[in-house]
Amino acid sequence: MTLRRARPEDLTEISSWVSGWQSQPTVMDFLSQNVSVAKALAVMRLFWPEFVEIRGCVLLRSQYSSSGFQSWWETLDGDRAGIERVINHVHLWDVFGPTLAGESSTLPEGSALEELGQLMCRTFAAALSEQFPGREFEVDYAGEPEEYGPTVTFWTA
Repeated sequence: MTLRRARPEDLTEISSWVSGWQSQPTVMDFLSQNVSVAKALAVMRLFWPEFVEIRGCVLLRSQYSSSGFQSWWETLDGDRAGIERVINHVHLWDVFGPTLAGESSTLPEGSALEELGQLMCRTFAAALSEQFPGREFEVDYAGEPEEYGPTVTFWTA
C-alpha cells in the first residue's frame, strides 16, 4: 500500500496559525508553540501502544478491561482472533473527532486522517513485532467503515 502524504501546512489549524506570521514558519515552529511534552507523549502512546496478553489474546492495554474481555470471551466462545478484532479497534473519530478530522476525504484534514490511520498500521505492526517476536499479526486500516469512521484494528493471524 502506497502512503499518500498530506501536507501539514494545508491543514486548517496550521494554515490559520501561519497567517499570523511575517516570515514562513516551519512545522517545527508550529510544534514548539502548540504541542507540550505531555501532548506529544500521549500521541506517541496512540502510535506505539502498550499491549497485554490475556488467555492467548494480544490486546491494547488501553482497551482492556477484565469484565469486557470475559464478556467477549463468552460471547465469541473463546475465538481469540475474533475477540482481538473487537477489542483492538481504534476509531480515529474517537480520538480526533469527525469535525476536527474532516468528515470528507476530499478535505485536507480527511486526507491527513487517512495518512494517520495508515501510519498507525505501520507503527502498530512494528510495536507488535517488537513485543511479540515470531508471532504473526494482521493490522488493518478501514478508511470509512459504515460503523464509525476511519478505524485501525489488529488481530493474531
